[in-house]
Amino acid sequence: MSGCERPHLARGLCAPHYKRMRRDPVAYIGPIGQGHRGTRRTLSPETAPTLHPTMLDIAWAAGIYEGEGSVEKQRVRASVTQKDHWILERLRALFGGKVQPQSKGCSHWRLDGVRSRGFLLTIYSLLSPRRRQQVRQALT
Repeated sequence: MSGCERPHLARGLCAPHYKRMRRDPVAYIGPIGQGHRGTRRTLSPETAPTLHPTMLDIAWAAGIYEGEGSVEKQRVRASVTQKDHWILERLRALFGGKVQPQSKGCSHWRLDGVRSRGFLLTIYSLLSPRRRQQVRQALT
């Protein structure tokens, strides 16, 4: 954590800051764009969002994610699989990421890293307790 002079324990954090982050990862966002140990992560322009979401868009996205979404803990990757391609293109336009075709007429929207964290924290308050738990586990 910037400004903290104590020795780092894990994820670039001292012991008290690391314990605080483990207790409530949603409250601890950390420096945006910073990876582990302070390395700078670049955001790819081809996966950038093209629209600014309104509160209605955020609520809509939370509903789609609640019903069809998943989160991967190892990479902090949010994803949604759907047959309706326009839904995934709308998610991509609002939050960034990639839309890729899959088998059986389905497509897959995927959001990785910092953008995934931002998306999950944006919709967090609108999710069910079960989904909130999944997000908390993925962010620790």
